[in-house]
Amino acid sequence: MHLARLEEQPAIREMSLRALGRLDSNQGMPILMEALQDDRARVAMYALRSILFKSIPSTDVFKILQAVPTTKVTIAKEKARLIGELKTEEAFQYLVEMAGMKLHADAQTAVFRALWHFSERAETWAIIMRAAADPDPNIAKSIVTITDINSTMMPISTRQNFLKLLLKLMNHPLAEVRVEAFNYISSTPIEDTNNVLSPRLLELVFSSLDDEVLTAATAIFYSRVQVQPGLVAEIFRKVLKKKKMLSQLFYFYTRRLIPSTQLRFLPATRLILQVLKEDRLTISLRTRLICIGLPVEEQKQALLDILPELHADALAKAISHIENSRMDMHTAWQMESLLANKPDERARRLALAFLKANTDRARVWTDEQRERLEVYRGDESLLVAEAATYMFPPSKDT
Repeated sequence: MHLARLEEQPAIREMSLRALGRLDSNQGMPILMEALQDDRARVAMYALRSILFKSIPSTDVFKILQAVPTTKVTIAKEKARLIGELKTEEAFQYLVEMAGMKLHADAQTAVFRALWHFSERAETWAIIMRAAADPDPNIAKSIVTITDINSTMMPISTRQNFLKLLLKLMNHPLAEVRVEAFNYISSTPIEDTNNVLSPRLLELVFSSLDDEVLTAATAIFYSRVQVQPGLVAEIFRKVLKKKKMLSQLFYFYTRRLIPSTQLRFLPATRLILQVLKEDRLTISLRTRLICIGLPVEEQKQALLDILPELHADALAKAISHIENSRMDMHTAWQMESLLANKPDERARRLALAFLKANTDRARVWTDEQRERLEVYRGDESLLVAEAATYMFPPSKDT
């Protein structure tokens, strides 16, 4: 205890304060409360937490926490958090009082988080809704992060209030607050069966601010792609002639299109391909979407359909994607077999890419694959023959 009070070396003093929090009795409490008033406050607060939740009744814990000063941000944050964990009526009433105090933005956020323990209370939502409209962007943005629980795990009444809260944030006068809400929607499962958010998201996809457009569209891709594929396709139709925005939206869509999500995205992917067909300057985009977004049976026909349109750049991108993909060996074999004997040299060049993808995946060449490579090397097309000539399988004895 002496060291916790008088020791001049910070490391030893902090160690002593932490030790007081690990004592079986509460004898360290007076020193820790005293330390909250000076530069020992941060360490003392965390040590105090260890004592408070050991054996002290919640009513006494609340009285102790009431006495903790709120002048230091770190201390005020921890105070709010601990009071929220009590989940008592007096704790709730005190948090309501704290919400009305002039606190640092970080401390204010901690109060909002603590109030989440009382999310069934109407007064809680009144406070949080007011904060969502706060002209201070730091306060308003902090509301997005008040809960780590995704909305699918919330009780229905809480979920409806939470959706209204997100909608309020999406209508905030400051774009940075709206974008923060979009980012949340883009990264967190949200159950919105009544489409509370969709109209506003679609409206902001056509904002004059590029950042807002992209984040709103990404939020739609994440939250509505399965339940409203037509909405996703409509976004692409609206920007079809705005090539920079189209390119950016396509990038955000395909970034989410991975093997584990392909089936969930499939209805939207099919509709997007139909939209892109309306513009002849989308060959490369369509080719990429076919290669990564369609199951093998649909991919076969789609590649055959687009083959007559494949210009050199689109063909090169398709080859690169195929050769660097992680498709399974059966799929690669199927695609190669389909394209290998087509009269169009571009089809045979794609077939060679599927052969490479197959052998790279297996890390070994079978005799049949070596024979097929020789056929490609003898192809009448330089496009095919030259690429096959510089493809070197390992020797059989390695």
